[in-house]
Amino acid sequence: MFRNRRPVKAMFAAAALTTTLGLVSVLSPVASAQEASPAAAPITVCNSPGLAAGEAAASPAADAVAASPVAAPVGTPADEATTEEVTNAALNLVACFKESPELGLGLVSTNFLTQVYGTDDAQAVLASGAAATGPDSFANFETGDVFTYEDGSVSIDVQYDRLTYQVVGERLYFTGAPGSWVADGVEPITPDVDGDTAVVGVNITDEAVEFNIASIVESEVVMLHLINAGTQDHELVIFRGSDTLTVDAVTADSTLLQDAEAVGALKVAPGAQADMALVGLEPGKYLAVDTTNGVVVEFEILGL
Repeated sequence: MFRNRRPVKAMFAAAALTTTLGLVSVLSPVASAQEASPAAAPITVCNSPGLAAGEAAASPAADAVAASPVAAPVGTPADEATTEEVTNAALNLVACFKESPELGLGLVSTNFLTQVYGTDDAQAVLASGAAATGPDSFANFETGDVFTYEDGSVSIDVQYDRLTYQVVGERLYFTGAPGSWVADGVEPITPDVDGDTAVVGVNITDEAVEFNIASIVESEVVMLHLINAGTQDHELVIFRGSDTLTVDAVTADSTLLQDAEAVGALKVAPGAQADMALVGLEPGKYLAVDTTNGVVVEFEILGL
């Protein structure tokens, strides 16, 4: 259940996507997938220590934070006070990343850095620009259920728009204590999207990407259910195809994707499943690109 809409887009799991095929800035923020709620409240003002001068690993508090377990823990619904604290921590994290990547990185652990950006070196992440956000980042940001765990950590479900068509759902984990929560991990969850939905299975291995159907009848929502049967993380990015942007063309020259329109992206851990929600896709051909193994496949949205 989601409660708050905040006029803020392209969050953490998205920020580190797409480098394998040379897709520089293909996930730059553009228009949002859904209109903001009329009751949207302003985002909170950032409160962050930032990164210590010369820091080479992570945020100042991160080294004292225990890493989240590999398997998602089973949580207990939080009480009202904890829910408010963790909601404010999530809103503050978003505000800080929007104001400055350095401020945002000052609120995450080394575990978060490694999971999202592939390195525990916050300065390297900062220098690479991987944590940068645009002025429209986190569009229609909503906070949802909060859970507590036996190890003292907490989580909150969040949802926001990315690119023109994608609605993203994530569970954001925090460790620490009230008033000093540190973001320690994130995992995809199925977003809550209204409308007639076509669900399409996508099986991903270390060598292939296979859709269970090659064409999809136009629907308000296309939900790509990704199953990572491989041995490593896989990132699937969806691009709008054209007469010149085809499987053969991209396979021969991946730099064509630098100017292509990306409509959705999602990273899935080995053995995991995740849902990519795409709202209002127009009829036409699309390319699914696995940035981990370089595989490119085509699917089509058929008009009614």
